[in-house]
Amino acid sequence: MATEKALFTKDTDFRNVGFPDFPINPYLYHNGSKWVIDGNGGESFEYSNEPFIVDGVRGNATEMIGNYGIFKHVGMPASNKYMLSFWVKPKQEDLETSWTMLATNRGGLSAGGYAYSNQGFHVAIYNQDSVGGVGTLNVRLYGSASVNMYSSQGVYGRGDFNFEPNVWYHISVIYDPDADFIVKAYVDGDDVLFTSSDPDPTAGWSNSLTLGDMLDTSNSSQYKFQGYFDDLIVSYGSDVWSASGVQQYYDIVANGRYLDYETIGGELRLGKTLSGDYTATKQIWQPDVIDLGENGLTDYGKIQIVSEIAEGTSINVEYRLSDSSSSFSESWKPITSGGIINETNKRYLQVRAILESNYVGNTPILEEIQILDFEEAKRINLAGKPLQLYFDMEEGLISAGTLNWAYDVIIEEKINEEDILEFKLPHNDKKLKEIGEDPVEMRVIIGNRNYVVKELKKVRGERGAIHVLFTCEALWTELGDWYVQGLDETAVNALTAVKAIVDNVVREEGDPEFDWTIGRIETDGRKRSISAEWKNVLELMQEVQDTWGGELKFDTDTKTINLVKRLGKDTGIRFYHKKNVKEIERHIDTYDLKTRIYPVGKGELDITTVNDGVPYIENFEWVEKLGLRKKVIPYRFKDDRYTIPENLKEDAEAILNDRAKPKISYVADIQDLSVLSGHEHEAFELGDSLAIVDKELMEDDLPQRVVRRNWDVHKPENSTVELSEPQKTLQDIESRAVDDDSQDLEESDPLSQTDAQQMTVFNQLLNSRADEGISADWVQVGTDFDIANAGFSGDWSFVVTPKFDKTASLTQEVQGVAHRSAYTVSAAVATEGDITRGGSEDAFVGIKVNVYYEDSPEEPETHYLAIPDVTSAEESSGGET
Repeated sequence: MATEKALFTKDTDFRNVGFPDFPINPYLYHNGSKWVIDGNGGESFEYSNEPFIVDGVRGNATEMIGNYGIFKHVGMPASNKYMLSFWVKPKQEDLETSWTMLATNRGGLSAGGYAYSNQGFHVAIYNQDSVGGVGTLNVRLYGSASVNMYSSQGVYGRGDFNFEPNVWYHISVIYDPDADFIVKAYVDGDDVLFTSSDPDPTAGWSNSLTLGDMLDTSNSSQYKFQGYFDDLIVSYGSDVWSASGVQQYYDIVANGRYLDYETIGGELRLGKTLSGDYTATKQIWQPDVIDLGENGLTDYGKIQIVSEIAEGTSINVEYRLSDSSSSFSESWKPITSGGIINETNKRYLQVRAILESNYVGNTPILEEIQILDFEEAKRINLAGKPLQLYFDMEEGLISAGTLNWAYDVIIEEKINEEDILEFKLPHNDKKLKEIGEDPVEMRVIIGNRNYVVKELKKVRGERGAIHVLFTCEALWTELGDWYVQGLDETAVNALTAVKAIVDNVVREEGDPEFDWTIGRIETDGRKRSISAEWKNVLELMQEVQDTWGGELKFDTDTKTINLVKRLGKDTGIRFYHKKNVKEIERHIDTYDLKTRIYPVGKGELDITTVNDGVPYIENFEWVEKLGLRKKVIPYRFKDDRYTIPENLKEDAEAILNDRAKPKISYVADIQDLSVLSGHEHEAFELGDSLAIVDKELMEDDLPQRVVRRNWDVHKPENSTVELSEPQKTLQDIESRAVDDDSQDLEESDPLSQTDAQQMTVFNQLLNSRADEGISADWVQVGTDFDIANAGFSGDWSFVVTPKFDKTASLTQEVQGVAHRSAYTVSAAVATEGDITRGGSEDAFVGIKVNVYYEDSPEEPETHYLAIPDVTSAEESSGGET
């Protein structure tokens, strides 16, 4: 059973104002999206209208478009130092008015109904300065006195800075009477404005702070800002930066040396440089110390992560343990492939994730870290345990005594499928008279296993003796009596899916409480989807198992639902065919044996372009070892979700590796297991693994699992086990989608996000996402194409400015990528306004594809991927063509 000690999965778990080597403690903070810190501890911040959230300099930013944000009446405490810092990107419109306000404590009505006094910060763009001209930076600071500085010649500072449109700038204003200059204004880390005059704002102020405007006395706009705003920080006292701190902060953000928690909430990725590249410097995320409790971990722990690892990227998770929450003498240790922690005597755990990319276009994504504390399930020997019988009543279980004369106590169990108890009682057993003729639905308990009586049958034996045969089902089958209505979980992990099922069980009038709880959920954390209008809990749990993988284990003693990666353990014991086992049957099943696969994707896509022109793959290893006469056993599978031949080939190889060998299983009558293994029988459980040595068939040992057991509880020497070779699952081969014989996932789109981002025409179309601008890869007709820092699968895209009756195009030739039967072209297109074709007969807006074949190089096949337009709508409704 697992207990969750910590879970980091939401944006609030990942976000942080500062950086590992540069902590920031703001009085006011706005991350440019929708997260604020209010120094008064309230929720004073609001926008005049719902903001536009766009890509920013650090994660997301706000596009103001005349909107304004305001911290209402937060003011600033009395202090000897103050700082205002923010990022801003003005538009051309911001340089065409007399004044554009960036951030100010001036203007508007106070809480008492009168205009603010001139106190605090004031930062603006002035476009009519007689010396500085357009884009002059204006900084004022008001206290008992005031300073008023312009970035123009002769007025405090260097006088050599002017804003340009569509460029990000970092602005920082610092008041520090102990510095070389009392007031300084920095742009991108450089001190552009400075003065020795002291405005003395040390008494603090109560004014609001308005972003993107300065309000008049009726709280109406005066000097609207149209551009972009990001990462506002207001600090005072010891939290104010030094000059070197201003430069350090600018360098960190400008070079992307941070972790981005904003772009998609609940995901952590590498930061981007101002040029749009992901940082090449590894970044470390380290949350608060985790208190595991006084006794530390119970039996062992596990660190489970959910992540997306793009090409050229990595996430390495490390941990360390300590007896103290403030000091760690242990060095950092990497987690193992299973994330298991075996050190159990330390109370405090610290984890960290190291994100790194060797490719500026990709980032790894950390979605979740979960810390689990496991208590190992203790194996209980049932050989000497009696059968206890109970009435299952409203007030609880009421003992009906012990079934002392029960015999032939057999448990038939199979992984993921069944758990049935059968036993016999003599027909004259007085216990039968006590419980009545129909004791169905009574509870039978043996050791830690709970069963429900489902059927009684009187049987006359060979010698005429009559006995009563009891057939019981494991208590977990009652999950089939509880229903869930309206389940719809999209892109979640298995634990979230199971929680949704348990939390949404329907209780009819008079029903008892649903008392099953969640135990261990050990799948790999992959995100899938599950939905149902009306299904019972047992069906849904089996669907979770099918979708996320693993094996179900229901603990009927604690009434917990578990989904483990696999039942049982690796015993290390070897069985020898015809040697160590008195009687063993070997089954070789070649019904589904295949040695050649023809994989087919969407539109008859095959793998010839990535497989040396051959449309199939082969595996003859086993048929040759078996000496079979027929070597080629063909198989064709088709899945329209495949659009990339590399993915199609990769998954076909994984499927063939499983299909190209026979299924081998053994049924063994175990009479003296201790002779074979050196262990008593109860060392073996359902799901345990062992090795079969069968020299007649193979030199190699065959890994086998106990997949079914007919278990004579009181005479284990009479038990029978079925051993089978472990079968590969969807999770084992890391497949995106397989044929009908594999698991049918709710959300098994083989085109993963990473694939989509890298997708080209058979991966050969160059610069298809405009990442390198309009490079030499493209032939341009007309001059109306540009690039935009907004894309569907990447950060950039091509943009065309339409001109009626004019031609503008981008063209690229791709060689040797298709054949006559199938080729695929895909594109994402965003449009604005109505699209209208020109007047000529061949007028067209969209993508035109000419396909040339070697046998007719002058006569291409032409295909059009048209963008819907006004003309098309008229034609479809009966208008003139």
